[in-house]
Amino acid sequence: EDDENQHTVTLTNDFYLMTTEVTQGLFGLLMGYNPSEFSSCGSNCPVETINWHSAAKMANMMSQLDGYENCYDCETVGQNHTCLPRENPYSCQGYRLPTEAEWEFAARFGSDKPFWTPQGGGELTTDNFESCDQADTILSDGTNLTNIAWFCANNVEDPQSIAFGAKAVGQLMPNGFGLYDMHGNVYEWVHDGYAQYPTGSVTDPYGDNDAVFKVLRGGRWNFTPREMRSAERQQQSGTLVYNTLGFRLARTK
Repeated sequence: EDDENQHTVTLTNDFYLMTTEVTQGLFGLLMGYNPSEFSSCGSNCPVETINWHSAAKMANMMSQLDGYENCYDCETVGQNHTCLPRENPYSCQGYRLPTEAEWEFAARFGSDKPFWTPQGGGELTTDNFESCDQADTILSDGTNLTNIAWFCANNVEDPQSIAFGAKAVGQLMPNGFGLYDMHGNVYEWVHDGYAQYPTGSVTDPYGDNDAVFKVLRGGRWNFTPREMRSAERQQQSGTLVYNTLGFRLARTK
């Protein structure tokens, strides 16, 4: 895509990243409510129908639970939250959303291919670039994309079916870091405000803290293979809620 120009990124801080997307059970335990449209999916399914600000607020709740500083300043009215990052995210010791760079590093596990696979990475083909047909889910290295991602090819199209929508976390193959659902299932909010990438190399990058539009990564349960690549990035207003939007948390080590 036009906003995916390759450039060298250096990360100078080790970081933790949640093994799975934040579940409905964990979100409900800390926040006291469950906004998910697919609540019938169960407590081990990813929380969704959530905006960036609610994800940031939940990060603060995790920080308070474990005795860390908050990474966001939030104002709350009922179940509505308005949050701003406090500082450089890498400098905060509490829980936060991962930066775009951290998310992509974690998704790739060293691979320069569109998808991490046990063979080192797989490319899309002309047959499966935009296909939702289960017969067209094999990547260039022989890996079946349905083994690592929930997307349009292994999700039923009938909204009345219990198999429609987000799926319980941790069911498919994890990547080399042991991370599940980095491709598909629910889109993941990241810390960064959306901006065009720089043309040169950067160190510890993060987007404008005041940006209205935030970045989403990883694709979602009703997307095509093209839209789940490690490099794919989407921008949406941080106030948007939809049944495909979730998140996972990070923390600087």
